Amino acid sequence: MVVADDTGAETQVNGASHSIQITAVDTAALSELIASAQSQHDAAVEGTGAGQYPVGSKAALQGAIDSAKAVLANPDATQADVTQAVNNLTAALQAFTSSVVSVDTTALRTLIVSAQSQHDAAVEGSAVGQYHPGSKALLQTAIDSANAVLANAAVTQAEADQAVTALTEALRVFTASVVQRTSGDVNEDNNVSVGDLALVAVAYGKASTDADWDQYKAADVNGDGVVDILDLAAVAKTILEK
Repeated sequence: MVVADDTGAETQVNGASHSIQITAVDTAALSELIASAQSQHDAAVEGTGAGQYPVGSKAALQGAIDSAKAVLANPDATQADVTQAVNNLTAALQAFTSSVVSVDTTALRTLIVSAQSQHDAAVEGSAVGQYHPGSKALLQTAIDSANAVLANAAVTQAEADQAVTALTEALRVFTASVVQRTSGDVNEDNNVSVGDLALVAVAYGKASTDADWDQYKAADVNGDGVVDILDLAAVAKTILEK
């Protein structure tokens, strides 16, 4: 073996040997991770809809991918450099994945079920407890609109919230359209007349404590739990004001 001193003079040393071992840097994991990250980046869509990613998140991930590619392309990169690049890109990819937009449609789903149930159970007509003709169709239109929002894979939280607001209002209007008994309309014929006055007279003296109260409680016009002169006066007043 030949050795040199600090002046550059060489000396032959017999019987001595020296070996140099070269270990290749393993970049397989980094290469696979870069390919996976690039694939996820390219398939992602930025926006505010469900399953989309916040604006700017793709650029941040691409920056991490490019940094990893630079390490991969560097012939002087050490194993420590490659390991650090894997760690950095893994962290960037996890951050990107966790930033995906999630839209909560629970309230909308629940409201749609409730509205549909009320719609299906309702009966249109002019009798007390029924709903004005056409009111069910209006409610169904609102329900259908809400269902369309729910079915949109890219729905935003703002759109889901707006759908809840719109359907809530439609349901309020529908509920308010139920036919109510006119005060004094004891026989529920949508008219206050002497016939109602006669029914109040028949029930006169009945109270909510009586066993047959259900039979006469419609005559309790003012709802105080007893059929008396006040109920007779209320019906008579309504008749006279017609």
